[in-house]
Amino acid sequence: MGEPGTLTRLAGRAYARLTATVMSLGAVVSAVITVNGAAAALVPVTVSVSRRARIAPSKVLIPLAFGASAGALLTLGGSPVNVLIYDASRDHGGSGFGYFEFALVGVPLVLVTVLVTVVFGRRLLPERESTC
Repeated sequence: MGEPGTLTRLAGRAYARLTATVMSLGAVVSAVITVNGAAAALVPVTVSVSRRARIAPSKVLIPLAFGASAGALLTLGGSPVNVLIYDASRDHGGSGFGYFEFALVGVPLVLVTVLVTVVFGRRLLPERESTC
């Protein structure tokens, strides 16, 4: 696979740091593109980094999905639900929302999601190795 990449250096080999980094990256990417696209794009990277850290990919892939789901709430375009809320606000006389106003609620949600997953994930998430 060549030299370790930027994500490998950033995430390190510790479970908590790797999980927090992967979740944060998933959140940032899903704020700009769809949740499914963000998760799909980051799965190969996440598997590679987790294997280099000698951590079962299953312990990191589920947190990636959690981070991507939470990150969709960071921007107006991150989730179709956010656009519906914006439209409903405008239809009922509100001024709508700015593109990043969802981050006022989204950032604390992402931080709590990362914290809970880092604290409890090691014990609650399955440790499965791929048979491939």
